[in-house]
Amino acid sequence: MQEDYQHLDGHQVGGTNPSLVEALGAGCAIIVHDNPFNRWVANESALYFREVDRLSNFFSEQYIEDDYVEEKKSKAVLQFQKGFEWDDVLRSYEAILSMQQKSEAK
Repeated sequence: MQEDYQHLDGHQVGGTNPSLVEALGAGCAIIVHDNPFNRWVANESALYFREVDRLSNFFSEQYIEDDYVEEKKSKAVLQFQKGFEWDDVLRSYEAILSMQQKSEAK
């Protein structure tokens, strides 16, 4: 039996939301408020909403389509692998710190 996992998040401000990153890695169907922070984290893997009506339409129309939900779940895992696995995050920090160190040495 296949489990269904969803992550619904209404945060409207902030930065990188750790629970959203975890939900991506878990392969959840992501439903989040439409703001720059969430778009940066979830990219194409999420359904975005600004108003409650959008959520209502989603749950009554798109969300009942299994293929749509499975596509979003697959994209969530890919988005996590693309930008949030620890080895990649650490390499990015190392590159930034290395550039900073070089610019300070000049």
